[in-house]
Amino acid sequence: MDPSANVSIYVTGFGPFMGVDDNPSSVLCDTLRKYVHEGCPPEDVPIEVLQEFEAAGISLEGLRALDVAAQACQTEVPEIHRYLRAKREETPKAATAVVHLGVAGDRSHICLECRGVNEANFRIPDVFGFQCCGEPVIPDSPPVLYCSLRLTEILAEMHDKGVNCEISTDAGRYICNYIFFQSLHTAAPYGIPVLFVHIPTFEDMVHEVQVKALLCLFVAIARQLRGDAPSVPVLMRSTVQWEINSIDASQKAGVLWIQLRCLSLAAVRWDESNEGQKTPGRRKKQAQSKQKGKKKKKEIAEEAQAQLEAWCRSTLASVPEADEETKSAAESRKKQLEEMQQAERAMWEPTNSGLEPRSRPMAEDTAGSSAASPKSRPVSKPGKKLTKTWSNKWKTLGRDDASYGLPNLQDRLDQIQNTYFGKADMMDEATVQRMRMVFNRFRNSTGNEILQDDLPHAMEFLGYVVTSEEELHQVARQVTSFHEMDFNEFLEFVEKYSRAQFELYQVVFDTFDEDGSGEIEISELRKLLLSIGIVVVRQMIEEALAVVDADGNGQLNFEEFIYFLTVYQHTEGFTKDEVIKMWNIYTGFVAESVKLKRGQLLQIDDLKDALVAVFGLHSEAHAVRIAYKLCNNANGQKRQFGANEGLTFHEFLIFARGLRIAEQAEYKRHFKRFDQDGSGNISATELRDVLQALGYRPMRQVMGEVLEEVDFEHDAELDFEEFFHFMLLFKQRDGFSQKELQEFSEVFRKFDRDESDNINVHELGDMLRFLGFSVGTDHLYMLLAQVDVNRNGTLDCNEFLRLMRLHRETELKRLHDIFVHRGVAQELLSVPMVPTALQDYLGKDVPLNTVLPHSDLPSEDLDFEDFVTLADKARMARVVSQRRMAGFSPAEITQLEEMFKHYDKDESGDIDSVEVQELLNDFGLSCRTIAERQAALDQLEEAKQLAAEAGVKRPKGKINTMITFWELVQLVRLVKTSRAKAKEEESRVLLEAISFSKQEIDDFRSVFLNWAKYGGLNPSVDEGTLGQRVSLHETAAKKKDTEDLDEEEPGLTQSMFQRLLRSLDLQINQSAKQAMEQKLSHVQLTDKNELSFVGFLQMMRWMLDSNFAGINASAQKVAAARQEDHFSRALQSR
Repeated sequence: MDPSANVSIYVTGFGPFMGVDDNPSSVLCDTLRKYVHEGCPPEDVPIEVLQEFEAAGISLEGLRALDVAAQACQTEVPEIHRYLRAKREETPKAATAVVHLGVAGDRSHICLECRGVNEANFRIPDVFGFQCCGEPVIPDSPPVLYCSLRLTEILAEMHDKGVNCEISTDAGRYICNYIFFQSLHTAAPYGIPVLFVHIPTFEDMVHEVQVKALLCLFVAIARQLRGDAPSVPVLMRSTVQWEINSIDASQKAGVLWIQLRCLSLAAVRWDESNEGQKTPGRRKKQAQSKQKGKKKKKEIAEEAQAQLEAWCRSTLASVPEADEETKSAAESRKKQLEEMQQAERAMWEPTNSGLEPRSRPMAEDTAGSSAASPKSRPVSKPGKKLTKTWSNKWKTLGRDDASYGLPNLQDRLDQIQNTYFGKADMMDEATVQRMRMVFNRFRNSTGNEILQDDLPHAMEFLGYVVTSEEELHQVARQVTSFHEMDFNEFLEFVEKYSRAQFELYQVVFDTFDEDGSGEIEISELRKLLLSIGIVVVRQMIEEALAVVDADGNGQLNFEEFIYFLTVYQHTEGFTKDEVIKMWNIYTGFVAESVKLKRGQLLQIDDLKDALVAVFGLHSEAHAVRIAYKLCNNANGQKRQFGANEGLTFHEFLIFARGLRIAEQAEYKRHFKRFDQDGSGNISATELRDVLQALGYRPMRQVMGEVLEEVDFEHDAELDFEEFFHFMLLFKQRDGFSQKELQEFSEVFRKFDRDESDNINVHELGDMLRFLGFSVGTDHLYMLLAQVDVNRNGTLDCNEFLRLMRLHRETELKRLHDIFVHRGVAQELLSVPMVPTALQDYLGKDVPLNTVLPHSDLPSEDLDFEDFVTLADKARMARVVSQRRMAGFSPAEITQLEEMFKHYDKDESGDIDSVEVQELLNDFGLSCRTIAERQAALDQLEEAKQLAAEAGVKRPKGKINTMITFWELVQLVRLVKTSRAKAKEEESRVLLEAISFSKQEIDDFRSVFLNWAKYGGLNPSVDEGTLGQRVSLHETAAKKKDTEDLDEEEPGLTQSMFQRLLRSLDLQINQSAKQAMEQKLSHVQLTDKNELSFVGFLQMMRWMLDSNFAGINASAQKVAAARQEDHFSRALQSR
């Protein structure tokens, strides 16, 4: 082939199928298409890779996703090859090939499939509902067809470029194998090479690394087709003197498995021989980390492998078609060599110490390198005999871990038993996969190494307690003297560090085992856990003990203690109830991600809000720090994540544990600060000071109730473990007393009319009015957004309590300011000043004697908490007296009185059955049919019931009375709510078509209201919605006394909208202005012909999609600046 000839490679991917909404193969095709057809280089791919690809003269064709269906394969494959044959005829010198891409969720690296099998056995139906069960792909075709490319050469070249890939013999029996065999069969008469490439998910190999791998693959294929491929290294060529296609030619199917064994060995040998040749620095780095024992073991392994390779080659040379006897001989020889290797390993294991070096299976890092590292297994202290041989009958039945995507606890306990108390290898396959996941999370921007400064975060992510970073770095220096670690070094480090922690636990256990019996009392367990830095939760201790304390003797030996830690950390230290709560929050975020087609996992950008949803707004600063560490390495550089990469639930639990540990550290810092005598305990008085330092305003009753539960010794003092438990309960109850919680719960159930355990924005409005706060619809949405951190558009009871907690904090601050202002003494409010202070709180328009009898006023000076109790009593009395007003202001009640007079024709003080007809018609409650009449009567009855609950009594003796004035007030409120619901439903349909996330809609609403109501001058919107303090008193006060009964829908005039756009520094020329004005005529407007909120969102969607006046760049700048400011403020706080 002419070396200058062009090469055309036709590339296909697959679309979505069951369980895979965003197929990575389709995403990669889109990325490559934008690169080669639209000139948009893929992000974060090394420039030298792009330059090499562009210089190779490769034309990528197709780059499209096919349906995951057998029928699509049967239709598309002939068309693809017909197209390539026509291209060959037009350009005889052109070389052509076909590369099919498909995802394999169980693989963590690129797999080059060497053969297609003539069998279709679909485990699930394809997307068209067709399912094969053991049928041939093409009847009367050979059972196996092989790829004609020299895959060993391609493999060597890709490894040399740092691509993690391997040759695979099994493409499965689903659509991937189906299209591969179809394509091989169709291409065979024309000599067109066909290759199927299985790619991992973006969780296992990020997007940019896969793009780099494919570009390197295309270059390698092009070189081979032109005949200018680099020669295979001598080691590889001596091992593999034949190619897969030659086996096909001679039909040596019987010895294929022998050849593939040689391929695998050759690849490993090539990695080992080439790894030290990349750079002098790498050679020096590896030389420093080798030990004599390791060298000796490597020499033995290489000698054994060389023997096996030589025998396999001779078998291939002498046997034209292997039979069963040959296979049996090969298998027997393989077992002999493995036994020899085991014997050699045993010979090098020292027997005179507590350390037993053991080899780890080879594990490939992201660059494809392989290395083995020794491991050591500490055993119990001499003379420390275990109390019993542990059985495998763990009490793990009934656990539902699998439904949450958690590992199997039984398997994990078995592994710990076999690893630490047996002779099994620590780094089994499952553990290596888990290590790879962590490595990928914390690797540097090149994707191949992890910074040593990031090791503490990585180890905490794995569940280790890093009590000393210096000790951790000492272990790291035993592995390498360099500042970075590759994957295999990371495995070796984790193994060494885990052994060091095991030894530490033994020492700590012996310290608490004062009598040397080999066991400790369970009562001492919490102190032991605290001493090694583990967060102690009483309920979690009980749950873990229920699994491991098999004999129930109330004592743990060291082995049981290690199992206890395993169970305790299996759910990252969270109880079953906490796991369920976090699962519900996690799935809420994932549901929105799926809806917006962003993936089926928790998006990394959502981690902060999800953590706040679990722990509350007081934990926002910690959540920001954790999200920042995930997205940035120790040098402040952004980590590289795939476009669709997300977090599994188990990873979410890990980050939640990280936040709890951060909280614990903060609590401990304040605890020590107020433990002035250094006794390790704080009194109730000191407890109040600690809580205030943490940002809370604790009340006596709440503190007393929680203290009753956590003060284990009942000595009115708390050690740190008791204090930590106090904080858990205090936050779970949002700082409310049991009575307050009960009252709020009853209110929630009262207004959760559909019993969905969630309230929508309209039910929230009714609820707040019942509690004495009249809030407009727009502000209701803003209030809901502040606590609806799982973004489902509703509030559950916990979120409602969080809203009330935020309001309570602002109310307490307001009351405290009044107390300080009116108080004569520093800590007391004198009796004469109490009425004045209460009047300040209630407002001048509320006569104090109407809400609080004189007998309720105090006869002694009040401290702050007594003043709060009295103020609450006065406010609630006012709320009850005003419930009949249904949240309307006095000015609105006056309007309603005029309305009532209009319908009360006979001035009887009520509306009778004749007069009510006109009222119902004016309210839009038609009575033309029986159903309409019944619906109208139902609303009337509901209004009467609400009035009765508000204390309104009906006049007696009037039979014909249909509705009284205060019942009319309730009816108007019902009609307003009904109209708002209808309008919201109309808007909901439009919003779904716009495809903004709930968070984006909330942010846009904040901006819209700021410009619609305040002309862009309201500073509160710049603070962000999450974490704002809520003042229902101030929010309700924003309602104008003169506003119409039907709330006027806010809108943006065209000039105000243009001012908003100019605030983003957009340069709008004449043509852009005309396009905008034309678009404005097709979006939703208000009755005043102004831009409604939905219309505003429609305009934003159009502008972002069309990049109107470069808005995307401006928006990204603003968003990046706000996020950076948010990060910096949160990181500097506390």
